[in-house]
Amino acid sequence: MSIARRAPDLAQIAAGRLAEPARTAAERGAASFYTDLGLPPDTLRVCHGTSCVLHGAERLHQRLAPEAACGHAYCLGHCDRSPAVLRPDGNVVDACDDRATDEVLHGDGAGSVDIRALCDQPIVLERLVHGDHSSLAAARRAGVYETIEAAVRRPPGELLDTVQRGRLRGRGGAGFPVGAKWQACADTPAERRFVVANGDEGDPGSFVDRVLMEQDPHALLEGMALCGHAVGAREGVVFIRSEYPRAVEVMQRAIEEAEEAGVLGGFEVVVCQGMGSYVCGEETALLNAIEGRRGEVRL
Repeated sequence: MSIARRAPDLAQIAAGRLAEPARTAAERGAASFYTDLGLPPDTLRVCHGTSCVLHGAERLHQRLAPEAACGHAYCLGHCDRSPAVLRPDGNVVDACDDRATDEVLHGDGAGSVDIRALCDQPIVLERLVHGDHSSLAAARRAGVYETIEAAVRRPPGELLDTVQRGRLRGRGGAGFPVGAKWQACADTPAERRFVVANGDEGDPGSFVDRVLMEQDPHALLEGMALCGHAVGAREGVVFIRSEYPRAVEVMQRAIEEAEEAGVLGGFEVVVCQGMGSYVCGEETALLNAIEGRRGEVRL
């Protein structure tokens, strides 16, 4: 069974479609692990990340509690507009101006960050300095998918060699050589391989993944398709934390656009939404979560 097809088990548990007596031990174990599965669906989630706590999250929580069920979230990735609240309707509302309780409960969402105000040395975010590229039309005007169109006409080994000679490194903190990781995957005997994009960032002040998924999702999809061509994978999974509902929506729409346009060359991608667990940003815990298990770190 595809790892991308295991995740809906958690969603079924959350929706109450699996009655308690019918659950297996594995299902009960997963249900007891994730924060989202222990909260009523109408719960407001007040961000308690470092930035929000420093800007009055506790006071905000106390103010909202008499009006609605409140829980904690860590982190909503709106560190530039703290404190923030995730509503049951999927809108993230910033309360940085101490706005009225009714406006937080029923007003408009926070919208997207103008990344040009935050980044004067564009590296990963170079395209976003020039505006939102979340639509397929805007992405293609900026050159997205040109590389994969050329790459699929060449042997996978050429792409691996190009990445290795280019000394491309991951930007998650370790600076691990991308070519070495891709080569290890390509060299591993397997009938099926998968490309997994980790969209579960949660460290204080870290929201670059959210901005990329919300405003440049097609670049992410092209990168996954390139990796798939290089390592021999035909399936991809974008794991997005539940605290990023807009990223989930935008990424799903981008996948549908790309599939309809046929720009991924048969590479199939699904979105897997997290269920509230900081540790799932660690890659092995993330894989467990995708497989419908407790998000615990593997040895």
